[in-house]
Amino acid sequence: DKPFLGFGGSFTESSAHSLGRLPAEKQEEVMRAYFDPQRGLGYSIGRVHMGSCDFSLSSWTCGDFAEGDHALEGFSVEKYETLGILPMMRQAAALAGEPLTLLASPWSPPPWMK
Repeated sequence: DKPFLGFGGSFTESSAHSLGRLPAEKQEEVMRAYFDPQRGLGYSIGRVHMGSCDFSLSSWTCGDFAEGDHALEGFSVEKYETLGILPMMRQAAALAGEPLTLLASPWSPPPWMK
């Protein structure tokens, strides 16, 4: 037997962008429909891409990586804040009433590894 972890979806740049284009009341309605355990589906799991992915509006990485930055000193999640991904994740957790289980999924290696 495998334990049941729950249901969820992906927090992507395109979903944050699309959600952000809606009026505030519609944003709340959509988020509640997915994450509210009483009035919605009760999603409790989320996947977030590390750097840009197929659902991004442009190509970007998690910071400013210099050639050979093996310690990832240039790593930053600031892009997730400015693109609305982190605010969307915080809203989802608030509606769920508990922290979400998250999977950070690498989509592509940093440019210096290609």
